[in-house]
Amino acid sequence: MKTESIMILPSVEQALTLARHCVEVGSLGLLCGAPGVGKSVSAKHVVERATAIGIGNAFYYRAFATEGSGRGIKDLLDGMGVRNSLLPTGAPLQLVNKLAQREFRAQGLRLVLVDEADAWTTDALRGFLAVIDATKDSGHPVSAILIGGNELPRMITQHAPLLSRALRVDRVDALPLDLMLGVLREWSRVFADFAGMVKEGDKAARLLAKRIHQGTGGNLRRMSYFARLFRIEFPDAEALTAENADRVFSLMMRGETSS
Repeated sequence: MKTESIMILPSVEQALTLARHCVEVGSLGLLCGAPGVGKSVSAKHVVERATAIGIGNAFYYRAFATEGSGRGIKDLLDGMGVRNSLLPTGAPLQLVNKLAQREFRAQGLRLVLVDEADAWTTDALRGFLAVIDATKDSGHPVSAILIGGNELPRMITQHAPLLSRALRVDRVDALPLDLMLGVLREWSRVFADFAGMVKEGDKAARLLAKRIHQGTGGNLRRMSYFARLFRIEFPDAEALTAENADRVFSLMMRGETSS
């Protein structure tokens, strides 16, 4: 999706506000929501605009299942381009901590956003947060936002030692119908024309818009899938109709295309 498109998403403003808060206050942020509602897109947008909104450099990292108190931060440093030879297997957390602080400072990072954070074990989370906490007294404080599903807050709050820090939780919801149309209109002329018809009060278009919203649940990922299948199935279509929309939804349910 184009950068201009996601500017209309509430989740982008949520993420930007959360990022400012975490950097200014030094708290841990959680950005939570169901799959496909726009969390990752919004987090990447924070990285793009971090300097512009005055929080300094930010780094986005997608986590994966890992174990060990130092492994999560080690994998993150690998993602930042730190040579593996500097992080031998089984390196103690103190060494990883020291190297992390050096790299954060060298790259001017003030915020680290960890997507799919619920894939980490408690030990990996503890190790990562210990490193983030250590930066608070280093002269170059770094804040963190963990991104994950709706169970992430419970995962964090059920472990008392992880609560020795200020915590702010923001939840991302599905898009309402009007914002769904705002996103769709960015993806093709056909969708833009359709959104215009809805705005002008066309009853048939309004009913179809409600069906599309219900079928996608206002979920950004499913909306993107719907739009992509429509363009594949009807590349020469001049309009979005109930018939071709039903065809696309039928394909979505089967997970296939006829092309």
